[in-house]
Amino acid sequence: MVATYTQPMRYNPPPNWPPPPDPGWQPPPGWQPDPRWGPPPRGWRLWVDDVPAPAPRPPLGPRPQLRVQQTRPAPRAAGGSSFLGTTVQALMHPIWITVATLVTVAAVLLTVFWPNGSQGSAQIARTLEVEKLSFDDPSSIDAVTFMTSDKTSTSPMTTQATPVDITLRNNGDTPIKIVRIETTVLEAKTVSCNRQGGGMVVSAFYSVKIPYNPWTMELSSDTVSSDVDFTVKPKSGDRMVVTIGPEESGNGKAIVVAVSLKLIPESGDPVVLEPLALTQPEAVDQEIRSLGRTGGNDPSCKREQTGILDGFVKSTQMQSPDLLRLRNAFDG
Repeated sequence: MVATYTQPMRYNPPPNWPPPPDPGWQPPPGWQPDPRWGPPPRGWRLWVDDVPAPAPRPPLGPRPQLRVQQTRPAPRAAGGSSFLGTTVQALMHPIWITVATLVTVAAVLLTVFWPNGSQGSAQIARTLEVEKLSFDDPSSIDAVTFMTSDKTSTSPMTTQATPVDITLRNNGDTPIKIVRIETTVLEAKTVSCNRQGGGMVVSAFYSVKIPYNPWTMELSSDTVSSDVDFTVKPKSGDRMVVTIGPEESGNGKAIVVAVSLKLIPESGDPVVLEPLALTQPEAVDQEIRSLGRTGGNDPSCKREQTGILDGFVKSTQMQSPDLLRLRNAFDG
């Protein structure tokens, strides 16, 4: 259907078509309505005398909204035809109005929940976080010793351990209680060139006991769950000290372990620590002393132990000073 008119006439869109961009708008020559608007009501006149508009009539259905912002006159093609009709048809179509609405809603939601765009989630500070992670100087912990032939007859003693010092920061307004440490054992090995040894077994009371058998040199499990009771006060930092070592050690030989710790709070997300490796200070002292004795200077054994310790260093982000001291002794 092609629209024609003679002056003075006024364009009179039916109620199911979008209104013109302004009251005095006249379709250019060759203009045609968009077929998707549907036909006008039966008997409807598209062109009426240019007289004051009649009284408002009840709408026959929802009228699409037209939103056009014109900052300069519409360009005219050669021969005088205008692009206005094409532009109006494209912009007034309901599908573009729907798309614009959805985009606006999405932008509002992103502004509310991600105020800094895609980086918003990264900007939100965790309620509980690790402020500092380090090794303390070796300290004494309780232990018992017994013979391999009789584990029921034990004697109390003390041994040295290298504590892991964890400073936790609570950014929240309420206390956070750590109730459990979940440990993943990445690796555990006996490192020694000492061919001597006895039948004495030492079992120390570490915070986290690694299920390693010094006689078979095998792990019985690569995961350990240890109950703890540690509370971080709100808006403050607190130090949590953890000792880690094998359930049993024997013959005075050093057992090196690489672990990953996960601190489990009573509620909320767990805190995962970077992988670390450590060993027993007294066993390192004994191993270094043995290197000067007969059989302790086997070059091939020392190279092998150095390679093992280098593997621990490469696979973890932190190593205890005693582990590095032992590595340097084998490499010297």
